[in-house]
Amino acid sequence: MPLIGAQGPGSQIAWRGNLDEFPDAFTIPEIVEVFPGLGATSVPTTITGINYKALLTAVGSAASVRVTPYQEATDNYGSPGDFLPGNDADNPIIIRNKDKIEVQIVTNSPGDVGRSAFNQTYPTDIKIGTRDAVGWFIRTRELDDDPDPFDFNDLTNLEINTLTNSDVVTVTGIDDTIGVDIFMVGAGELSINGGPYATTGKIFDGDTLQLRISTSNFYSTDVTAVVQLGIFQANWRITTRAADTTINDFTFTDVTNVEPSSINISNRITISGADDNENGNNPLPISITNGEYRLLRDGAVIQDFTSASGTCSNGDQVDVRVTASSSYSGANSRTGALISGQESTINANLTIANQDDTYSVTVRPRPIDTIPNGFTFNDRSGQGIQRQSIVTSNVITLTGMTGQGDEGTASISSASGVNAQFQVSRGGSIIRPWSNASTFVRLGDRIQLRLRASADSLGAVSATFTIAGTDTSSNLNGVAGSSSDTWNVTSAQRFCNITSFSLTNITKDTNPRSNYDPGVTATTTFIATGFDFDCGMSCSTSNANSTLRNLRTNAQGTSLSNIQIGDEIEVRMVVPYYDQTRTTTVTLQSSYGTSRQANWTVGAKAPPLPTLTLDAANRNVPFVFPDGGTANLSYTYNFVTNSSVTTNFSVSTVPINTLTSGARTGTQVVSNLQAGSRTFRMTVSNSTGSVTREVTVITGTPPNPTVTLCTTNTSSCGSFTRKSKGQSVTFYFKSQNAIRVESNDLNTNNLQNGSVTVSNLQTDNQVFRVTAIGAGSNPATATASHTINLEPFVNLSANRTSITTGQTVTLTWSSEFANRVKSSSGSGFNVGSNQLSGNVTLTPSRGTTTYAITVEDNDGRQSSSSVQVTAQDDTRCDNFTLSPDNFSNVNRSSTHTSTPRWGSSSSLTGLSPGVSVTAQAVNSRFSDGTTSKTVSNGTSGSSLRLTITASSNFATSKTATLRIGSGSNQVSDSAVVTTRSCTVENNTLSLDGCTIDRRRGVGNGVNSMLCRRFASGSGSIARAGNNQSGSQEFGVGSHEWTVPGGVSSFTGNVIGGGGGAGKNRGRRGPDGGAGAGGGAGAARATFNNVSGGQKFEISVGRGGNGSNTDRGSGGSGDDGGSTRISGNGKQIRGSGGGRGDEKNGGGGGDGSGSGVSGLRTGDGGRGGNRRGDAGGHGGGAGRVTGGQCQNGGDCGGGSSGGKGQGSNLGGGCRGDNCKRGGQSGADGGAYGGGGSGGEDGEAGGRGGDGRARIQWSISYPTPSKRDVINTIGGAFWQYKGRPPTGNEMTNYYNLFKNQPSNYPNLSNLRSKIDRDHSRSNYNLKDNCGNNFPNQF
Repeated sequence: MPLIGAQGPGSQIAWRGNLDEFPDAFTIPEIVEVFPGLGATSVPTTITGINYKALLTAVGSAASVRVTPYQEATDNYGSPGDFLPGNDADNPIIIRNKDKIEVQIVTNSPGDVGRSAFNQTYPTDIKIGTRDAVGWFIRTRELDDDPDPFDFNDLTNLEINTLTNSDVVTVTGIDDTIGVDIFMVGAGELSINGGPYATTGKIFDGDTLQLRISTSNFYSTDVTAVVQLGIFQANWRITTRAADTTINDFTFTDVTNVEPSSINISNRITISGADDNENGNNPLPISITNGEYRLLRDGAVIQDFTSASGTCSNGDQVDVRVTASSSYSGANSRTGALISGQESTINANLTIANQDDTYSVTVRPRPIDTIPNGFTFNDRSGQGIQRQSIVTSNVITLTGMTGQGDEGTASISSASGVNAQFQVSRGGSIIRPWSNASTFVRLGDRIQLRLRASADSLGAVSATFTIAGTDTSSNLNGVAGSSSDTWNVTSAQRFCNITSFSLTNITKDTNPRSNYDPGVTATTTFIATGFDFDCGMSCSTSNANSTLRNLRTNAQGTSLSNIQIGDEIEVRMVVPYYDQTRTTTVTLQSSYGTSRQANWTVGAKAPPLPTLTLDAANRNVPFVFPDGGTANLSYTYNFVTNSSVTTNFSVSTVPINTLTSGARTGTQVVSNLQAGSRTFRMTVSNSTGSVTREVTVITGTPPNPTVTLCTTNTSSCGSFTRKSKGQSVTFYFKSQNAIRVESNDLNTNNLQNGSVTVSNLQTDNQVFRVTAIGAGSNPATATASHTINLEPFVNLSANRTSITTGQTVTLTWSSEFANRVKSSSGSGFNVGSNQLSGNVTLTPSRGTTTYAITVEDNDGRQSSSSVQVTAQDDTRCDNFTLSPDNFSNVNRSSTHTSTPRWGSSSSLTGLSPGVSVTAQAVNSRFSDGTTSKTVSNGTSGSSLRLTITASSNFATSKTATLRIGSGSNQVSDSAVVTTRSCTVENNTLSLDGCTIDRRRGVGNGVNSMLCRRFASGSGSIARAGNNQSGSQEFGVGSHEWTVPGGVSSFTGNVIGGGGGAGKNRGRRGPDGGAGAGGGAGAARATFNNVSGGQKFEISVGRGGNGSNTDRGSGGSGDDGGSTRISGNGKQIRGSGGGRGDEKNGGGGGDGSGSGVSGLRTGDGGRGGNRRGDAGGHGGGAGRVTGGQCQNGGDCGGGSSGGKGQGSNLGGGCRGDNCKRGGQSGADGGAYGGGGSGGEDGEAGGRGGDGRARIQWSISYPTPSKRDVINTIGGAFWQYKGRPPTGNEMTNYYNLFKNQPSNYPNLSNLRSKIDRDHSRSNYNLKDNCGNNFPNQF
């Protein structure tokens, strides 16, 4: 095992064994309230738990460590070591078990780091061996920057615009080590211990403090100086005296007999007796009732006519304007005579401060005029004017008449038959309906005419409407007169062109094809259009078999009259016989010669095949020698439309059938028949087809007859034919040597050859027979037969073909003409061979099953039938209901259960056996905590019981749903849980005329009424000190001016110093005078884009001294000093006037500027040269508005020059330009005038001093109260995570309102709130637990 040697102070031993460098836990108490600049040492701490030695480090704050070694041999401690750096890798600190350690940290001195030396924490981490570092710190004491409270004595009744000092206070209770920063908040200056005034400084305990600030430019106005000393703020308020607002009396001269509604302006009065309104500091209230006023100042209008209350100033002039009454005295509207001398007067009362007077304007008696202005009824013509119709005019409104019920007389005239009338409306109602009688009318009445238009094409009629009345405007007795207009109406031109029309033909060959039987009546229609109502229209049809009917009037016949436009005309015609057509021409014509025609052709439908019979009177005739036999033939036919026929017995034509003929007949005799048989044939036809018939005549002794019976049109066939039940069969019988064919089974009509159809066969193995009858008295016969065998038939059906798995079906089968069951198929369908009919009930398996059966007759003929049955699983359970399904007025987050039932069953029903589906709990859970499970028939309702948790909000419904199955087979029911309602606690906060809704909020320690949203109130916020004007003048010397808060621009005025005059050498006589000084230059300009707190330097030039050297030496005066205002890249300057010497005058100064706007400059006048023994005249000062004041003149006594006239900062000139009355030169006029030269070597005059003035107006932004409130609320939500309380809202609102210099705009206010508050997670709710609304 290695030897580990001990190191460090007092190391006396060596150690063998395992090294333990993990000391026992230790702590070192922190040290606070350390005076900055001093050190602090921890209490000694004993280190135990190590068996030999361990490394110690102290990291941070430049900590040092001292070790007191433990001496095990004596069980005592040695001397403490030195404090060594705690983190010096080159000189490690090694300690042993039971050694004591001390840690020391030295703090920063306030002299080195200032305020940051206070309340400063110095941490260090102490690590021994392998144990984690232990933290320790010291902290310096806090700076005491909260003085003992003090205050300044407020002052009142002060003059405006006066620099005022406060009383002196002594500051105590603050730190006296480094002092405390002090500064002015806004306007004002401070002085410490009587020192120079400034806006900032540093103050120590026991120092004295005095403030100064200028009073307001306004009367009865406070100015507050606010000084900030550490965290303490003191206010000093000074108040100007009240203004004298009492003015002298004034009087207006009343006027009478003016026109109504005329504009009348009073005599002008001048306001006097009150304090002047300098800089807007004494506005006098002015208001008016029933009129308007206008303000003039210095001859210029400063407020045009207005009725709004406002302010004015002493010395302003006022005009009053009154609009005269619109009312006249009453008068009789029909005679125009005055009823009385009533007059209407308007009294306008003007009030200024303490005085008022009334200006009265009286209207003359009213005139009456019942003769209206000219009016026009618009003539009417064109197609819109139907002949003989009642036509109405445009409506005219009577104007030009006086009102108040004054009436004129209205009348109308027209030619006979026109029946002109008029109607009068008043106030939206008809007061006189249509009539041609005269009546009284008034101003504003609405008149409309009507008459009957001419019956002629383009016929003209007219009516004249007249209103007669009187006019008393110039003659009170009235002057009669009238207004009239003639209204012309021209009727429309008659048009009878007639629109062409067509009729659709209908025959067997057209499209559509005819479906008419012969002899019925066919119909079609057309619309009569294209003509005027009075064209005298008529309609006719040309075919006697056709008629017409007007569907409007129901008039009928071959000719119709009084046809009107739009009438629908029905055309009728009897349909001819088959294969024939019939045409008619329909004509529509007017009484004025115009017409239109259309043809219409109709025919019957296609005819049926013709019918024909051909027979012989005796089908067996004797043979008579030598002529042979004779046959008497007869025929009957119908529906034959072709007269040409085909025969072999000399008949080629026959009469056709017609509507009235019915069936036609004919005969033919054929002779010279040879012995034996002869067959006669005949063919007839129509458009549908042809029919042929024949008959056989036997001459002489006949042979034996023969006959065949077949189901095909042949002479030979088999003995039977197979058919299915219900079918039809046609039998063809053919005979030879027979007179006729007879049958008990078939209707042969005793024909020799023919066919017969038998329908709906029902009997199996049915035999049909025919017998041919030969000729002679005992005729021979022949028989033929044919058997019809019916096919076997079977039908299989199911009572239902689609079932749910597990359900049963019933199969039913029946057969005919079968002898046995050949086979059957399908699961469970087994039919015996002799079961030719029956039924059976089966349960098909899942899926589709085909059931089939086949039957057979004895001939081996078979018939089959089948049916398919589909069995599907039922995945839709029976409908169920949840019980209970409604829980109301429950507590929030409470738990409730609802159980399903299937009718009377408490278990699931309705699914097919073995089928499982999914049940889902929506907005809920099952009793086992799941939300989904598999169910089948028999699943208990208790296992599907829903557990529903109510909403955590008040008055909130939650719908829980149990869903079983899916898709269209899903069945569901719901239960609703509704929490009880809660009333949200709201009230309001009133603030500066506004109302703010408030709601109680709860969360994270907040339990107060919180501002919720802006409810009512309007207008802009009124900010302290806003819209105040100020000015400050500066004399000779250097000055600094700070832009007040709320000022964005100011006007600067500068006048330089005038030049001093020279002095002559002392010569007397013609050359004893001296040159004069020049006048100073001047300038005025606006400094834009400045902001509160900016500094500007003002330097005001002194007037140049005149030369006063001893007599005999002579000399020049001094140049005048320049005056300037400069700062922030902007400057204006008025240069000083030049000096005069012993002979010549000095040059005039000029004005200049840069970075400014609206610059105006005035150059000073040049000083005059000596005038022999007399001094030169001084140059006049330049004016800030441009130009210069007068150079010196000869007014006054003495022989010196006249002084240059000075100028003032308002742009005018000051004083005179005269001599001083002695031999010495006169001093230049203030401000900036040049000094004049002396006489005969006397001293020159001094130049006038310069002057500067700054004028400003405070204009802070005045957002709406709503915007200020919403800004504060929005900032709290952003920076604090909640809305402000009522106190917070009020405090910040008033801060913005009352300290505009500190918070000029809303962004500054938001920054203030940001600095004051840190973000917190309030999770704010209202008293009902709802999320708190952010409505700012």
